[in-house]
Formats: sequence, C-alpha cells, structure tokens
Amino acid sequence: MFARAVADEWGVFTNVVDDYAKPLGAVGRKRLRDLIGQEVGRLPRLGPGQSGDGRRHTVLHLAERVARAEGVAAVVDVLAYSLTSARAFTRICEELVTAGRPEQALEWAERGLRECGSGRVDHGLGELRRLAIGLYATLGRDHDAIELAWSDFEAAPSLEGYQRLHQHAQADRSWPGWRDKALTVLRAQPRLGKGQPPAGPYHPPGHSTLVHVLLWEGDVDAAWRAAQDGGCAEGLWLSLARRRAEQHPGDAVPVLRRHVDAAIASAKRDGYERAAGLLAELGNYHEKLGTSVAFADYVRAVRKANSRRRNLLAAFDAAGLPR
Repeated sequence: MFARAVADEWGVFTNVVDDYAKPLGAVGRKRLRDLIGQEVGRLPRLGPGQSGDGRRHTVLHLAERVARAEGVAAVVDVLAYSLTSARAFTRICEELVTAGRPEQALEWAERGLRECGSGRVDHGLGELRRLAIGLYATLGRDHDAIELAWSDFEAAPSLEGYQRLHQHAQADRSWPGWRDKALTVLRAQPRLGKGQPPAGPYHPPGHSTLVHVLLWEGDVDAAWRAAQDGGCAEGLWLSLARRRAEQHPGDAVPVLRRHVDAAIASAKRDGYERAAGLLAELGNYHEKLGTSVAFADYVRAVRKANSRRRNLLAAFDAAGLPR
C-alpha cells in the first residue's frame, strides 16, 4: 500500500493515512508511519528557488497527514522540508498562529522574509509581509509593524497597502509623516504612457493608485488633479467623474462621452445597454448645467452616426433617450 501511495499519480491514495486507518489496525498503521518516516528521512531539505519532483510532494503530503495526529510541531517539521518560496513560510506561520503560537510564527515569518526577499522575484512575499505585520501588531511591536507596512507599501504601492500603513501609523500618531512619504512615492510613479512598469506583479496605469488613495481620503479635487496630471485606468476615470460631478458636473461630461463611445464600439448588446445607461446619466448632468438642448442634439447625432445598429437604437428607445 505504501508503494502504491508513493507512486500514485491519480490521487487515489491521497488520504491513505486516514482512509485506511481502521482496516490497517494498530500494527499496520505503525508500519505505514514508519515507512513514511523513513522515506522522508531520505529527502533533502530544500530552500528558496529549489524544487522537487512529484514523488517528493506525495511523500511529504503523506508525512503531513501523519504529523497532524502528533501536533503542530510535527507538522511544522514536515513543512520545513520544502522552504522553496515565501508561500511555504506563510503556511508554517498559519499553522503556528492557529495553534496559538504567534511568537514562533513571527520567527518563521522573519526568516522567510530574510531568505526569500532578495535576489529573486517571489510573488508570495507580499502575503508573508502582511502576515508578519499583523503578528508584530498582535505582539505589541507597533514600530516594527509600521516599518514593515512601509516596506510592503514601497515594494508594491496600492490602496490596500496605504490603508494598512495608515492603520498602524495611527496607533503612535506618526501618520502625517508616513502619509507624506507615501504620497511622494505615488506621485513619482510614471505618468500614463511614460516609461515602462517595473517587472513583477500588476501595476495600475499612470497615477491610478494615487487617485484611489485620494478618493479614499475624500479629497475629490486632489484626485481629479492627479488623474489629469498622471492619467489613470479608464474604469477609474468613470468612478472619479461621478464623484467630481457632485460639485462639477461639467467636468464629468467628456469622460462619460468617452465611455459611451467605447460601449458602442464593443458592438455587443450589453455594450449598447451600457451606452444607453451612460447617456441617461449624462442627461442628468446636462440638466444640472442647464444644457439639456445640447444633450438632446448630442444623442440625436449619436443615433444618426449609428443608424444601422438596430439593437443600439432599441436600447436608446428603452432608456427614453431623445429621438
């Protein structure tokens, strides 16, 4: 059975340790555990950047099932055979946190950040950093939590990272200084169409992250200026225009027109319905501006330019748009 489990490529014996516990009996279970332990003992311990084969993965999976009956220390020992990525360290930390051992979890997190954080791209580093930030805070190490939150934000600026830095920096009233540093980083990001994004995870275009941050802070005017200066993702332009329209409806008009054109260009029924909805929204802004006549003329021009798109015209009619 052990030989079949190790050679299994179809997952039939994935849970052999648990599924066959009763049929094997006490003697059989002990023999199976011994065989698994002996096989694990032959395996080399792997570090960041190294990899193993399918047989190794199967053996360690079986060993983990055995270890779970022995407690978290045994589970960690098995998981520590394959410290090939930040995610591997995160798994160990999660096991220790669940077991109520945050101090040990933090030691593993710090080790993982040291060993995986230099010389290679590891997309799991962000998750490990965020876990360590939470552990620092849990253990009352607020300064370390802030410093690591800053490193996390600086490595991959995002609204979520900014909010995390804000959360921890508020605790010791150091937020104003950190905010200035964070905004400086965001303003230094390449404007839309300028330069190449760095290698690694997805980077929002232009000053999208800065716009997100300023909207989160409620500074719509500053967000609008940031978008005008550095550009942002097209979907974000629409959200921003709607916020801007609360005080400056005229500024929203060209943005919505651009989105109307894009929706029509999709040549799909749902795109036509979206265009009709955007035009109805645009009509409200023109009403606030006292330019409803100009809006009606615009809709008629759109109808004329797309006179062969029957589904589009039907969507316009259903939305009650000017004819």
